Amino acid sequence: MANRRLLLNAGMSVVQVVALSALLWLLYRFLLRAIGIELLGVWSLTLAAAVAARAGDLGFSSSVVKYVAAHLARNDDTRAAQTVETAALSAGVLTALISLLAYPLLRWGLSRLLEGDALAAAEALLPYALAYLCLSSVAGVFQSALDGCQQISLRSVLVIAGETVHLGLCYWLVGQHGLLGLAYARLIQTAIFLIIGWAALKRFLPQLGWLPVGWRFEAFREMMVYGLNAQVVWLVSLLHDPLTKSLLVSFGGTALVGYYEMASRLVSQLRTAIIAANQTLVPVIAGSHETQPDTAVRFYRESYRLLFFFGVPLFALLTVSLPIVSELWIGAYERQFVICGALLAAGWFGNLLSAPAYFVNLGTGDLRWNTVSHLVLGVLNLALGWSLGKLFGGFGVAAASALALIAGSAAVIVAYHRKANVSLVELLPAGSLQLLACGFAGLLAGAAIYHYQRLAIGLWPVTGLLILTSGLLIVIPAWFHPTRQRLSDYVLHSIKQ
Repeated sequence: MANRRLLLNAGMSVVQVVALSALLWLLYRFLLRAIGIELLGVWSLTLAAAVAARAGDLGFSSSVVKYVAAHLARNDDTRAAQTVETAALSAGVLTALISLLAYPLLRWGLSRLLEGDALAAAEALLPYALAYLCLSSVAGVFQSALDGCQQISLRSVLVIAGETVHLGLCYWLVGQHGLLGLAYARLIQTAIFLIIGWAALKRFLPQLGWLPVGWRFEAFREMMVYGLNAQVVWLVSLLHDPLTKSLLVSFGGTALVGYYEMASRLVSQLRTAIIAANQTLVPVIAGSHETQPDTAVRFYRESYRLLFFFGVPLFALLTVSLPIVSELWIGAYERQFVICGALLAAGWFGNLLSAPAYFVNLGTGDLRWNTVSHLVLGVLNLALGWSLGKLFGGFGVAAASALALIAGSAAVIVAYHRKANVSLVELLPAGSLQLLACGFAGLLAGAAIYHYQRLAIGLWPVTGLLILTSGLLIVIPAWFHPTRQRLSDYVLHSIKQ
């Protein structure tokens, strides 16, 4: 039964990402027509700047997953409910206070990056972006609590429904109010998601009140050490996305930020789909770690092999498809989108391989090397982003972001292998060298086909030729890989239980 639940949770997480990818495709095609790439870049930058207000979260969302799972594993439903209510109240109040304090500073920061109509639009958006982040900090606690109850499949359904509502609201409100309509849509959708999330959570934690008013100092203190460690990780991550977008505006302009945002969302959706199963492991590890300390290493080995097996062919296929995606999504081959997408794919693939170690550390509560990883990421992103931006413009900033992601990920991987006495040889699982070589060959073949045949034979014929050639080069080795057979056996065994 446990295996079937784990399989269901992982499967629904993948369904969530696939559905969100389709919704994302529709949303950005609409926004490009309705407000244009420049204003999309302004929205992305403003939201990234407002993320500073999430410092009030203090890592409560991360803490809730661990402690709700741990209390439920000890059959202490009352403590689990107290954890949720305390985290929701603390995150909401603190985020609201920091939003008020940060508002003038954020306006000043935006004035240093933008001017004219772009600055006026950003200043109009900022209050709504801060309000959205206050609501989302509380909604994030409820979502994490569902994860802690191992109801990830239900959470996935709610997220899909919420983003579907958001798409509909955007079609309605952006058409009437322009860029501000995008802010209205996100605020309304988050408020609805917060209410429904609380109602769903009460089904599994009936000790919860009708409103989260039961603040407990004991629960707050329990989460503080873990939460502060997670908060250090989050604060350092401020030096990644918001700083990257600030540097992109300085060295490349708001249009480049818009294309970077689209490429980032595309690549991160693929990454999220692949690591969905690993996210389901955090509550499992947190519960089982109480009695089976060696569970984490076993989960790590298995999940790393799976991530490597899925990551190589899927990231290769995504990268080779970027020109086609650009033509279908944006309406033309957009060099800025393609280059940013390729750089982000390299960076997030490196980050993908660190996910098993990262999530095991979350599940066991050992966040030291997760923090170090983000420190490396933040410092390198700042230093390299400025240096490469000066030398190569906006593309240098995007390259710096990818390099920082890879370096930060390497830190947490190597540290976990040393701590768990896992050989570094296992970083290249058995049978994977051929997978890597064929993935690289597929990339080269796809690039050659698109650039030399696109104008000669047209979009759809070149798309078919690219899929046939690169797809075969990349997919056939994956089909004969030993991990594919092991995965098939596991799924069939879980279904029969």
